[in-house]
Amino acid sequence: MKKNLKLEKIIKLLLIILIIVLIVVIFFTIDYSRALKGKRPIFCIKNPAGVVEDGGTIEYYGLGYKIIDFNRLDGYDKTKVGLWSMKYEDFKEEYEGQDENMKYTISAVIMKVNDKTLEVVNIENNDIYVVNIPENTNEKYKKEQEILIYFNGIVEDLFPARIIHVGKIEIKKEKSDAIIPENILTTYYNTINNSQGD
Repeated sequence: MKKNLKLEKIIKLLLIILIIVLIVVIFFTIDYSRALKGKRPIFCIKNPAGVVEDGGTIEYYGLGYKIIDFNRLDGYDKTKVGLWSMKYEDFKEEYEGQDENMKYTISAVIMKVNDKTLEVVNIENNDIYVVNIPENTNEKYKKEQEILIYFNGIVEDLFPARIIHVGKIEIKKEKSDAIIPENILTTYYNTINNSQGD
């Protein structure tokens, strides 16, 4: 009888441990999947210390795991998943060895999407650019989107000007509310669409 009670207790204990492990695995799987898609984790709490003062990096703590959503001013924008022991500084070599093509940015509105390039108008000064689309991108670019272009600072002096060395193109708005002057639109439609290709 005593042996049966001990066996029952052991089975119950093992069952409880199995359920806890299963819950942790489910939570981790969902949060990891969301992190890979650039979404906020569901089963984590934000680091009580707040946002890291580097542009907006956020640390999240889950059940035994940690997610660091990097959003640095230098353009380093990756999500790392690991154990609680994982630290921000663990990725110092990675973010300090940041791609040269991520050092400068331009906000622009897409006028036309080609196979390998975008034709855009710079929101700040209304200059027209042809911008190379990075090869490793999964973004779906569309006309009228407002984008942020990360590049190495070099704009080739052609007409239209061309930005070749692009690190990333981030979609900021699906439909920009930036107002492009009529004369810029006229210039664009009279020249770019008739002469520019990939």
